[in-house]
Amino acid sequence: MAANVVRWFGDQVKQLVNRQAQKGVEALAYDVRENARQNLERSGHIDTKFLYNSIYVATPKGTSPIPPSGEYTSLKTGDQVRRNAAEPVQVNEGAFVGAAADYAVYVELADPFLFPALEETRGAADKVLTGLYA
Repeated sequence: MAANVVRWFGDQVKQLVNRQAQKGVEALAYDVRENARQNLERSGHIDTKFLYNSIYVATPKGTSPIPPSGEYTSLKTGDQVRRNAAEPVQVNEGAFVGAAADYAVYVELADPFLFPALEETRGAADKVLTGLYA
């Protein structure tokens, strides 16, 4: 009589699922960043493009580029304006979307661009994550 054997690949399956989920979360984070940048453009909060360019994605692999603190030319006046960048957030899993411009929170409170970007991306989450496992 042949013995029935059950092979359990739980650890391998868990690793695969975690890798695929991480890819999906990272793709969504980059969508949030793009939507936040579009929201800034629509709102007219672009002077030096520092805030726009300071919106970044942090993943366990690192962060997307962030402009350094320094003097930037105002597109509205032509004057040099000092802009400061905060240190990026580090993550061990998942993804983080934020703005390194030290004044970003004031813009977000006055005329939100980041939270609406997250809301705009919410609908894509099922589509992106479902596509990873198809």
